[in-house]
Amino acid sequence: MSCRFGRFLPRLTLARAAAARGQGLGRFLMLFMELLAKQSPGGLGGVVLTIQRANTRAVGFYTTKCRYSLSAISPAQTDPFADAGAYDYEIYSKLFSAEATARHERVGLEARLMNAVNA
Repeated sequence: MSCRFGRFLPRLTLARAAAARGQGLGRFLMLFMELLAKQSPGGLGGVVLTIQRANTRAVGFYTTKCRYSLSAISPAQTDPFADAGAYDYEIYSKLFSAEATARHERVGLEARLMNAVNA
């Protein structure tokens, strides 16, 4: 599949039962997802996640253990004039190439400019 961000895998949801936490399953699944993205025909530019802001445990897991970072296309980056509660989520990413990073930054900048004009 493809979109203006480039090629991507279909959306998946990852959730763990409380009893499974801390056993490495989430980290394993994310490593597997990243491997799928890298090994797909033609290669994908990275993995993008949507995380609920209130889920601080998930934010910590993805940013610390999996090394994802706040994406250039996340509401916190693209809509700085929004009210504090306007978005209940953020977008995090791990990008594998300079091309994917440049594409994300370009789309993020376009969104920031559009939001500034509409503010």
